[in-house]
Amino acid sequence: MTPSTAIPIRATHDLRRGATTIATGTPGEITEMTGDPVTYTVTFWPSGLRGSTVVLTNLRRTDLREA
Repeated sequence: MTPSTAIPIRATHDLRRGATTIATGTPGEITEMTGDPVTYTVTFWPSGLRGSTVVLTNLRRTDLREA
């Protein structure tokens, strides 16, 4: 399910996927919610990667907090 409005979030802790690390507090936006229990797909805007985005999938509610 894609949210009807953007849901701004921040990472609650460092998120690591392979060589990619999203630091605690990095802003992002939920782009998709799926499953039961719900998992999230989030687009993050990491500092230091000016103009770039990183998309992570299969995140849980404990990985995110509302911004």
